[in-house]
Amino acid sequence: MNVCLTSQANLMDGQYIAACVQKAATLRKHDYELWKGYTERILTIRDTLTPQQVGYIFYGMGKSRFLNPSFYEQMLTCVQKKLNAFYSHPLMCIAWSLNRVLIREEEFFNHFCKAVVDKFDDMRVKDLIKINNAIAKLGIQNKNYKQFINSHMVNKLETIFAQDFRNVINDVTLVNLYDDEVKKYILIRFSNMFICARPQHYKSAYKSAVAVRVLFPHVWSALSNKVKSFYVRLSMRRIPESTRKPSELQWEVSNCLAKLGVSHRNTFLWGCYYIDIGEMNEKRNCWFVDGPACFYTSTNQYIESVKLQHRILYDLGWNIRRIVWLDWLQLGDDWDEKVKYVKAQREKDPLGKTLTHMSPISADEIKNKLNQLKAYKIRKEQQKEDSQEKIHLT
Repeated sequence: MNVCLTSQANLMDGQYIAACVQKAATLRKHDYELWKGYTERILTIRDTLTPQQVGYIFYGMGKSRFLNPSFYEQMLTCVQKKLNAFYSHPLMCIAWSLNRVLIREEEFFNHFCKAVVDKFDDMRVKDLIKINNAIAKLGIQNKNYKQFINSHMVNKLETIFAQDFRNVINDVTLVNLYDDEVKKYILIRFSNMFICARPQHYKSAYKSAVAVRVLFPHVWSALSNKVKSFYVRLSMRRIPESTRKPSELQWEVSNCLAKLGVSHRNTFLWGCYYIDIGEMNEKRNCWFVDGPACFYTSTNQYIESVKLQHRILYDLGWNIRRIVWLDWLQLGDDWDEKVKYVKAQREKDPLGKTLTHMSPISADEIKNKLNQLKAYKIRKEQQKEDSQEKIHLT
């Protein structure tokens, strides 16, 4: 369908606006006013949208990562009433999109899981794989869904070819959703079809093997020597991936450690995991600086991938300390207080195996903190530019 992205949003019907949202996301349009106009119109006509149109809309929102919690809240309330009418692709788009924007609505997902189970025979396997990954990454603990999936998933996976199967391998999904038999099946089959995989699949397979080896040694022991040797060789390969750089908050923590005389290095790859800060003298001591991306949207609850990494690194002998952006922001521009805070954290015992959630904070308070963080970053950038100008003038 040919559409004009800048057409008047208040004149668009469901079919037209669904096409616009999908096209804008595909072309990577990041115009705030454009997306704001789309979401307002979608909410106005949400009761008239078909499941197909809802699927395309969620796909576009997830791909663009346009974050408007109020929009998702109202749309999910509307979708929940009509879940029985949804089929495979729209269901996948909803779960995939919510995972992309890290919105965890547990009550909605309980109804969502029931809808997937009811329509299981009609679900496309490719869609089911993405749904399972989203549910596991969002930490949805639905016992009935988990039990049903584990009893039927292997038969479903037997029907697909290698190029579709490669998306199954995911460390969080293996740990949070699948039982021992499904874990074993996935690890064995991936070792036989790895020739079809891309670098991101190799990295996921490496992390999955480490997670199973550390957390489920009995599953690892049940694998054949051929399969185990494949993952050992995979761990020694150089897997291409984008480099990670320290954030501004991490540099501040690094500066505080330097003022305390703690020699360290920033952002390095240890096995399959990135360590934010590693001490040089006490080599088992490491630090993580947890920004907003480490938490679900509008909450201070850690996402599942962060919790899993913490759990594995703890079992491998690391002494882990974490600096949370909410706590760091309260210190403002007072460097003496920041140094004292880091010193106090270092004198405390390292964190335990389970990364527990902090006391819940309201969504409005999180929003205010994010605005403060934005203002703080702008202020720091301005100070940096001013200091560079002074250096240039002298």
